[in-house]
Amino acid sequence: AVLALGAIGDGAAVKPLLEILGGAARLKEKYRDDADVSRLRSAAAFALGMLGDTAAVPTLLGALRDAEVRVRQHADLALRRMSGRNLGFDADAPETEREKVAKAWDALWAARLRDPDAPPAEEQRE
Repeated sequence: AVLALGAIGDGAAVKPLLEILGGAARLKEKYRDDADVSRLRSAAAFALGMLGDTAAVPTLLGALRDAEVRVRQHADLALRRMSGRNLGFDADAPETEREKVAKAWDALWAARLRDPDAPPAEEQRE
Protein backbone atom coordinates (compact mmCIF):
# COMPACT_ATOMS: atom_id res chain seq x y z
CA ALA A 1 0.00 0.00 0.00
CA VAL A 2 2.87 2.38 0.80
CA LEU A 3 4.46 1.83 -2.60
CA ALA A 4 1.09 2.24 -4.28
CA LEU A 5 0.89 5.75 -2.83
CA GLY A 6 4.05 6.62 -4.73
CA ALA A 7 2.92 4.88 -7.90
CA ILE A 8 -0.38 6.74 -7.98
CA GLY A 9 1.54 10.01 -8.21
CA ASP A 10 -0.84 12.09 -6.08
CA GLY A 11 0.98 14.80 -4.15
CA ALA A 12 -1.49 14.35 -1.30
CA ALA A 13 0.47 11.19 -0.40
CA VAL A 14 3.61 13.15 0.52
CA LYS A 15 2.52 14.06 4.04
CA PRO A 16 1.47 10.53 5.11
CA LEU A 17 4.63 9.08 3.56
CA LEU A 18 6.78 11.58 5.45
CA GLU A 19 4.98 10.60 8.65
CA ILE A 20 5.74 6.92 7.99
CA LEU A 21 9.39 7.59 7.15
CA GLY A 22 9.95 9.79 10.18
CA GLY A 23 7.71 7.90 12.60
CA ALA A 24 9.83 4.93 13.67
CA ALA A 25 8.90 5.20 17.36
CA ARG A 26 5.17 5.43 16.65
CA LEU A 27 5.34 2.55 14.16
CA LYS A 28 7.23 0.36 16.66
CA GLU A 29 4.41 0.85 19.15
CA LYS A 30 1.92 -0.40 16.57
CA TYR A 31 3.88 -3.18 14.85
CA ARG A 32 6.45 -4.20 17.50
CA ASP A 33 8.52 -5.95 14.84
CA ASP A 34 11.59 -4.00 13.80
CA ALA A 35 11.70 -5.72 10.41
CA ASP A 36 8.14 -4.63 9.62
CA VAL A 37 8.89 -1.07 10.70
CA SER A 38 12.04 -1.01 8.58
CA ARG A 39 10.13 -2.30 5.53
CA LEU A 40 7.42 0.33 5.95
CA ARG A 41 9.89 3.18 6.39
CA SER A 42 12.10 2.12 3.48
CA ALA A 43 9.03 1.72 1.23
CA ALA A 44 7.95 5.23 2.24
CA ALA A 45 11.37 6.61 1.24
CA PHE A 46 11.15 4.85 -2.12
CA ALA A 47 7.59 6.07 -2.70
CA LEU A 48 8.65 9.64 -1.93
CA GLY A 49 11.26 9.33 -4.65
CA MET A 50 8.58 8.14 -7.06
CA LEU A 51 6.49 11.22 -6.25
CA GLY A 52 9.45 13.57 -6.74
CA ASP A 53 8.13 16.31 -4.45
CA THR A 54 11.06 18.34 -3.11
CA ALA A 55 9.16 18.92 0.14
CA ALA A 56 10.41 15.42 1.03
CA VAL A 57 14.09 16.25 0.54
CA PRO A 58 14.92 17.34 4.13
CA THR A 59 13.41 14.13 5.54
CA LEU A 60 15.17 12.01 2.91
CA LEU A 61 18.48 13.70 3.70
CA GLY A 62 17.96 12.86 7.35
CA ALA A 63 17.13 9.27 6.41
CA LEU A 64 20.60 8.90 4.87
CA ARG A 65 21.79 8.90 8.50
CA ASP A 66 19.17 6.42 9.74
CA ALA A 67 20.14 3.42 11.88
CA GLU A 68 18.45 1.05 9.41
CA VAL A 69 20.49 0.21 6.32
CA ARG A 70 17.36 -0.45 4.24
CA VAL A 71 16.01 3.02 5.04
CA ARG A 72 19.36 4.59 4.08
CA GLN A 73 19.41 2.67 0.78
CA HIS A 74 15.94 3.76 -0.23
CA ALA A 75 16.49 7.35 0.85
CA ASP A 76 19.53 7.45 -1.44
CA LEU A 77 17.53 5.89 -4.29
CA ALA A 78 14.81 8.49 -3.80
CA LEU A 79 17.30 11.36 -3.86
CA ARG A 80 18.96 9.91 -6.97
CA ARG A 81 15.61 9.60 -8.72
CA MET A 82 14.60 13.12 -7.79
CA SER A 83 17.90 14.72 -8.76
CA GLY A 84 19.07 12.54 -11.63
CA ARG A 85 22.40 12.30 -9.80
CA ASN A 86 24.34 9.50 -8.14
CA LEU A 87 26.84 10.67 -5.55
CA GLY A 88 28.09 7.17 -4.73
CA PHE A 89 26.35 6.70 -1.38
CA ASP A 90 26.94 3.22 0.07
CA ALA A 91 24.40 2.47 2.77
CA ASP A 92 26.61 -0.34 4.12
CA ALA A 93 29.81 1.74 4.33
CA PRO A 94 31.23 2.81 7.69
CA GLU A 95 29.47 5.81 9.20
CA THR A 96 32.33 8.24 8.48
CA GLU A 97 32.25 7.37 4.76
CA ARG A 98 28.46 7.56 4.62
CA GLU A 99 28.53 10.94 6.33
CA LYS A 100 30.90 12.38 3.70
CA VAL A 101 28.49 11.49 0.91
CA ALA A 102 25.47 12.55 3.00
CA LYS A 103 27.10 15.99 3.36
CA ALA A 104 27.59 16.10 -0.42
CA TRP A 105 23.87 15.34 -0.82
CA ASP A 106 23.11 18.10 1.71
CA ALA A 107 25.16 20.59 -0.31
CA LEU A 108 23.68 19.55 -3.66
CA TRP A 109 20.12 19.91 -2.40
CA ALA A 110 20.80 23.17 -0.58
CA ALA A 111 21.99 24.66 -3.87
CA ARG A 112 19.23 23.02 -5.92
CA LEU A 113 16.43 24.14 -3.60
CA ARG A 114 17.78 27.71 -3.61
CA ASP A 115 18.04 27.78 -7.41
CA PRO A 116 16.42 24.85 -9.24
CA ASP A 117 17.77 26.07 -12.60
CA ALA A 118 21.42 26.25 -11.50
CA PRO A 119 23.76 23.84 -13.33
CA PRO A 120 25.11 20.92 -11.28
CA ALA A 121 28.25 21.64 -9.27
CA GLU A 122 29.92 18.39 -10.33
CA GLU A 123 29.47 15.68 -12.91
CA GLN A 124 27.35 12.64 -12.12
CA ARG A 125 29.34 9.74 -10.75
CA GLU A 126 28.52 6.08 -11.35
